Amino acid sequence: MLKLLRAHRVSMAVSLVLLAAATALILIQPLVAGHLVDRARAGATDVTSAALLLVMLIGYLVLEALGHFQLDKTGEKIVLAQRAVFTNHVVRLPIGLLDRARTGDLLARGASDTGLLRDMPRAVGDIAFGLMTLLGAGIFMLSIDAVTVGIVVAILA
Repeated sequence: MLKLLRAHRVSMAVSLVLLAAATALILIQPLVAGHLVDRARAGATDVTSAALLLVMLIGYLVLEALGHFQLDKTGEKIVLAQRAVFTNHVVRLPIGLLDRARTGDLLARGASDTGLLRDMPRAVGDIAFGLMTLLGAGIFMLSIDAVTVGIVVAILA
């Protein structure tokens, strides 16, 4: 799997950077929202914090969409390359072997087997940033109230 991704390391790196920026934005949003709520509770209107929160939300959505689009595009490139390898291999097979096999079986194998690779880059990105989000949220929660986090982890364990 990683061998297939090595050829697309620049594309993967760009998409992972975009997703990292999106993750950072989504993790910072609660702090800005908390500041906005505190200001509203004090009776002051804070238009700049509200605008910043809106810009952060739009930025998150755009960055995440671009990152996932890049991962999906990489997946399509991997499928295209693997189908080309498969086609070149099938074309070079001896005629006797092709006469014994059903044409539909060969076509189905070339289409369905390589199609399974399409979601691989996105799955790798989702795993990486799921772990990063979990780590970031854990750090934020520990910085807010470590005792409560400890109690929740103890109960869940």
